[in-house]
Order: sequence, then structure tokens, then C-alpha cells
Amino acid sequence: MDFMQMMLLVLVVIVTVVLNLALAYSQFKILAVTFSPEHAAQPETKRLQGLARALTMAVGLLFLGLSFLGRLDAVKSWLDAFYFLLLILYMISCGVLMMQIQKALLRLKEARGWHYQTGSTVVVDTAASRERGLAAPPIRWAWLLWLVTFAPLLLRFFNDTSSELPGFTLVVFPLVLVIIPLSYPAVLRLRVRAASSDSKLNQAYARRAERIYGLSYLATELIIVLVSLAIAIGLLYFPAASNLILLTMPILIALLLTVSYLAERKLKEAGEELLKDPTVQFQETRQLYKWGFYHDPLDPRVFVPKRIAGMGVTINIGNRKGKVIAGLTMGFVVLLLLGGFMLGFLSFAFELEADRLQIESPLYGWEIQADEIESIALTETQLDGRRTNGYGGQNKAYGFFTLNDYGPVRLYIHTAVKVHIDIKLNDENARDWVILNLETAEETAAFYAELQAWLASAAP
Repeated sequence: MDFMQMMLLVLVVIVTVVLNLALAYSQFKILAVTFSPEHAAQPETKRLQGLARALTMAVGLLFLGLSFLGRLDAVKSWLDAFYFLLLILYMISCGVLMMQIQKALLRLKEARGWHYQTGSTVVVDTAASRERGLAAPPIRWAWLLWLVTFAPLLLRFFNDTSSELPGFTLVVFPLVLVIIPLSYPAVLRLRVRAASSDSKLNQAYARRAERIYGLSYLATELIIVLVSLAIAIGLLYFPAASNLILLTMPILIALLLTVSYLAERKLKEAGEELLKDPTVQFQETRQLYKWGFYHDPLDPRVFVPKRIAGMGVTINIGNRKGKVIAGLTMGFVVLLLLGGFMLGFLSFAFELEADRLQIESPLYGWEIQADEIESIALTETQLDGRRTNGYGGQNKAYGFFTLNDYGPVRLYIHTAVKVHIDIKLNDENARDWVILNLETAEETAAFYAELQAWLASAAP
């Protein structure tokens, strides 16, 4: 199993766990469809939940099986794009599956006549509940945790090998995470859909829910900050072990899923306590999701907690501002996806001219003057390191990389070909090395001979 298949396996496991959390009965809902505890325990409902979980597993196994098509010769030439397309189709398939399961749950309720009285909205008085010590932590904790995200930038500034870590990425990271403290007030202004006609019980449940959401939200932020610090320290002080950084991703995901599980369990316990009162009359709540997005025109918030507690926030597309933000976000995501898909098809080429070597490559084209080359060598050494700014796929890699035994390099290689040409530069304003090869070892050796003849003819 190659690297991309491992990534697909990890994604399938993550998505399966997340969807199972969504399919569990929590906050009086299954996949955002309201059920009373009695009706949620009915065999028909349990059977539908079991079917949904089995289909989720089946879809994941299907795409894992399809990933082995990447070993066919007809697919190897566009392997990166193939895996990328497979990942996108898997996510789309899971989304369609969940929409169909949700419709099946609604049909089940209609067929069994499980209708409830329409519920109202309960708004928590956060100021009063905070005075009693029942509310979520104040917003200052979210901002303090956010300030810690600048620590990697400070580490880079004071570290002697700071050039190995791109500074702009360490500035972008806090700018992206600022969404957490900015959206935290929306989490504190929690609006809980009532499951009972007793206002006092609803207020008690809403306060519990607010505290659970707030704590899980801050716990999520803390985990992201700590993992980012671990990655930055690893890149700065242990560059030779940079590949081990990939291990932080499963750890990050496992910790986030643990927070979500604990939050969901606490919310379920709060709901069970709410319904212990025999006078409680269970109430229906409106469907607040449309095309997989939160949609409530009556909710003034732009950012709201996701359906699975502790998994961050989502955008309310029922709000005018939310529509604009969601549209811009989706447009940006689509551009990134299209860009990544196209990069899987694009490649690079080399052309020798009278006094220079022309490298044609999307986004990373360059030319080398003959008098800038100090030496060239045909080698078969293992290239280990990390990408700084470039494209690194299954069958090719190009752009700026930092490699062990070389340092900063410009890389243009087909990864399946072990032979490569190492060009040592004498230009102080450029990277020390340019490493390249062609689609086969034979073509690479032939091009190396051409380079030698070209350098000899260009020599003064």
C-alpha cells in the first residue's frame, strides 16, 4: 500500500467515525432529524441507523478497492490526478449517502405518524448564568490561546536555522485561526431548540449545552495550538526527522474526535436528565440544515456550532452575510481543488539553448545560465527531505524543497526514477542545487550526456 492509499485509508476511518457520531441519537436528533427517546429506540429506527453505518463502511471499502487501480500502467501516468479525483468522489458519495439517509428518516417518521408539537427557541441569558458559574469560559481564554499561535513565528525568529522554515506560513496560520476567537461569542450566544414545554427545564438544559459547547470549543483550539507548536519545533530543531511530522495528523484527528465524543456524551446525559420529569412534553424542532449547511433565517448568527459538538463552527446560509461568506469560501475551495487536480496532470520539460538551460514548469519555470553551473553529476542517491513551496505527488515532484545532504534545492523529478542529475550552482543569489531527471533512467542518462557536451561547448 503506497502513501496515497494510506492517506485514503486514514480519511475513510476519519469520515466513518464522524458519520457514526452524526448517526448516533444525540440532542433528541439523528442526523438533524428530531426523534423522541421512545421513537429513537424503536426497531425500525435502529435498523435504519444500522443500515446507514453499514453503507458508510461499504462506500469506504469500495473506494479503498478502487485505489488499487492506481497500479495499472494506464493510470500510472496520471496517478496524482487519479488519487485526487478518488478522494473528491469519496467525499461527494458520503455527502449524498447522508442526504438519502436523512430523507429515509423523515419518511419513517411520516409513515409511523411520529409527529410532535412544534418547539420554540430558548435563548440563554449568558450574563446571568455566568454569574452563577454555570456558563462557558469567557472569551478572553479564546484570545489568549490564539496569541499562542504566534509562538512558532517567534521560535523561527530566534532560531539559527530559521531559513529552513518559511516565515509566511507561520503568519498565515494565526490569521486563519483567528476565526476561532471571532466565532466564540456566537457559541456563547447559544440558541437551543426546546425539547420540552417546561421553560425552566429548557433553560437548565440550555445552560448545560452552552457550557459543554464552550468548553469543547476551547479544547479544540488548545489541541490545534499544541499540535502546531509541536510541528514548528520539529521543523526548527529536528529537520532530519521532518517525515515524522506526518504522525501528528492522526494524533490531531484522534484528539479532536475524542473531544467531540465526550461533548456528545455530555449533551446526551443532559438531555436524558431533562426528560426524566414526567410532565415534560416532547416537542418537534425545525429542520435547520439545507444541502448539508446550517440554514435558519430566524437565527441572526453567522457562525454556529456544528451538529457534532466540539468539531468547530459552520456558516448559517440562512443569514445574508452567511450566504456571502459561504459563497466566497466555496469558491475558494473549488479553485484549490481544481488547481490541485490540474497540477496532477501538468509536468515539466527541459530545453538546452546556446548559453542556458531552460526549465519549463507550471509556476516553477526557471532558466540557468551556463556560467552559473559549477558542476554536474549523474547519481542514484536517495532524496529525503521536505517540500518548502512546490508540488509533491506520487509520480512527480517539482518546486522548492529542502533535502537532507543537499539543503535548499530546486527539484524537478519523476519519483519512480531513482537516477537524477545534480547540478551544483555558483550563483550566490540562487539555491545551491538543481536536481532533475526525465521519465526513465535511460532518458535521464542521455540528457546527462547532452548536458556535458553543452557545458563543454559553452565553456569560454
